Amino acid sequence: MTKRHKPVTLLATILAFGFLMRILFAFYYSGGWRPDEIFQNLEPAHWYLTGHGVITWEWQAKIRNWIMPGVAIVIWKATSLMGLGLPPSAVRVFFSVLSVSIIAAFSVLGKLRYGRTGLMICGITAIFWPDLLIGAARTGGEFQAGNTFALAICLALIGKFQQENAKKYYALYILSAFFIGVTFDLRFQLVPACGLAILWIGYWIKNWTYRFCFLIFFLIPVFFLGILDKITLGGYFISVYNNFYLNAYKGVADSYGVEHVYYYISFFIKDWKISTPIVFYFFFRGFRQYALPATLAVFIIFFHSAINHKEVSFIYAALPLIILVSSLSFSSMIENCSKETLFKYGLAVFVFCQLNRTYVVDQMRKASSITDLMVKVSGYNDMCGLALMTDYYTWGASGGYTLVRKKDVPLYFYPFEFNVYEENKHYNYVISYRYYDPHNLSKKNITCADQYCLFKISDKCLGKPDYKQFENMVGFVEQPDIKKKYNEIWKIW
Repeated sequence: MTKRHKPVTLLATILAFGFLMRILFAFYYSGGWRPDEIFQNLEPAHWYLTGHGVITWEWQAKIRNWIMPGVAIVIWKATSLMGLGLPPSAVRVFFSVLSVSIIAAFSVLGKLRYGRTGLMICGITAIFWPDLLIGAARTGGEFQAGNTFALAICLALIGKFQQENAKKYYALYILSAFFIGVTFDLRFQLVPACGLAILWIGYWIKNWTYRFCFLIFFLIPVFFLGILDKITLGGYFISVYNNFYLNAYKGVADSYGVEHVYYYISFFIKDWKISTPIVFYFFFRGFRQYALPATLAVFIIFFHSAINHKEVSFIYAALPLIILVSSLSFSSMIENCSKETLFKYGLAVFVFCQLNRTYVVDQMRKASSITDLMVKVSGYNDMCGLALMTDYYTWGASGGYTLVRKKDVPLYFYPFEFNVYEENKHYNYVISYRYYDPHNLSKKNITCADQYCLFKISDKCLGKPDYKQFENMVGFVEQPDIKKKYNEIWKIW
């Protein structure tokens, strides 16, 4: 009896540890992997609830939907009722808790395929692989879409195992279809991968009635997005249409940078470093046996490689699938090892995951420099206005009104060469570079984080607060001709 329950105990331990790690990371970093996490999702929710928020051109052009901001609104309404205000950490914790389902799916799939060995190896990699760990709490659509897609594929693979062993499996396929539909809602750019997954899993289902149910459960969240767009933006699937029209047809996304076709390959080489050949050895070793997740991962990478504008987060959905296939492949190689040897392999996998954490830690540390200062100054009772004085690109790392926990405090943004001497009456705190001193503040910095410092320039604010200045200045610097001008300056720097 005890022996039979040991895998359950091990699974519970893995889930508990995974839950703890994700909660810690949700609180540890105040910034986002990229600006969209806040300005495309949390900031609109903050504006909806408080009337204060930076509304970027993407929302004015109606190329975003209200799925992610809607989740934040619901969470923040609950925290407000509890007297906690609108903490961004509450949203990150919510997604962190949901992400434990991925750890469970990895572990259960590993257990079904390779017993205790698969349970431990797949569970450890799901907990500690840096991309999965940091992606759990991210509020960007591409991260949560990647998480729901990974969960959907794991459920499909568990269902396939059940089907091969003449056990009940339809519910798992139907759940998989639903989460693939949710993936569409969170990031429509994954539609080709979603379509391929639906066709592939649908082929596994031999009963046409269940195939129909499978398709219906996929379409439920898809139709939900269309209805939500109609209610909030004025047209069915208008966010999808506008996004495709502006970015794919008009090429607006290209103004944010065009990368070479092998950009994502260079990411693995540069950022995963020594992990790259090891991970991909086991990935291709397990490609044939786990063709569905392996093919989808490769498809996502190559599909996004064909798009001019590239960012690492765009292929996040491929990363959990790569790690899943590699973990299963490695588990198959050591399946029959002893408990003592398995413990050593588990420890080795943990250490291996840590070797790859440098680029994630560096990215999040840099992304949290300004936001840490904003969180700190939000606790000062005398703050009546806050100005960000940096270059044209740094506004995205500020966190906007979402990070200003104190109510009714205006934010201001002044790029380098703007004359601020007539404006300083509107704010009494400044965040700027250590060496940048527009108010002769070199001896008045309160605290610093990385290359940025928080300064106090006066005890009070004068004049009428301008809650739209930050948004208006962002709109100015995001104009195509202005962006082109400062893209050239940025290259020189």
